[in-house]
Amino acid sequence: MIISRYAVIDSGMVVNIVLWDAESSWDPGEGLDVVLINEGVDANIGDSYIDGVFKDI
Repeated sequence: MIISRYAVIDSGMVVNIVLWDAESSWDPGEGLDVVLINEGVDANIGDSYIDGVFKDI
């Protein structure tokens, strides 16, 4: 099992960062999206996520 970092996105904003294996059942909540944070990508709570890109705001 590989555990990776995922960003929880609400309306284009990173609202949480979680560790998840992407196999276990997990629901971030209604209206929220989950996006894999690839190795070497800097993503933090409060960043924007637009068109597949994390951006510090």
